[in-house]
Amino acid sequence: MTAVPVFFELNIIRSYYFIGAKDKHCELGQKLAINVTANPGAPSASPTPAPAPTPRGPVTYIVGDKLGWFVPGQYAYSAWAYGKTFIVGDTLVFNFVNGTQDVAVVTKAAFDNCNTNSTVAVFTNSPVNIILNTTGELYFTSTYDRHCELGQQLAINVTAKSTGTATSLSSPTTPSSHAPSAHSPAAPGSYNSAPSMINGSGYFVSFLLVALAFFH
Repeated sequence: MTAVPVFFELNIIRSYYFIGAKDKHCELGQKLAINVTANPGAPSASPTPAPAPTPRGPVTYIVGDKLGWFVPGQYAYSAWAYGKTFIVGDTLVFNFVNGTQDVAVVTKAAFDNCNTNSTVAVFTNSPVNIILNTTGELYFTSTYDRHCELGQQLAINVTAKSTGTATSLSSPTTPSSHAPSAHSPAAPGSYNSAPSMINGSGYFVSFLLVALAFFH
């Protein structure tokens, strides 16, 4: 089944097993096992319609949460973004150790081909704060050698407009020297690079421990 969403009726008392058929998805944990049991006393009733989503104000997302922005392996940032709703006014924060990563805003074509010679904007000073200011797709990667190929990629879709007032992060400063080119296509985001409020030495040790965990 390729259409979404997929509806599967549980009409037999038995165990069911589901996996993702895409390459490596099953090995990476996209598996579900359930057991359907009888419920003879349950009255027949029509499904209750889902309530309409409650409007919300802007949200600040830390990309990768505690892991931050580095080379975690394929699908890690897809898994992080899965289930999240990004709206105009939200902010993405990329945390990393300066000198080991950067954040490159790229087009879909450059993202799909890991072409880091063609970028919309590149930022080198952590944390990088990107305020989502219009609907549409955004693509991020790193210009460091083979980081894109090794899975340091994030694609999001900004789908709705905010109902609240956008909140600004503490002490934003001028973006890094890798500013967007005047000839580059516009991207739906406002970019700021601010001094990191994370303890540098502790974050660096955490970074090394996580990196060792992924590659061993």
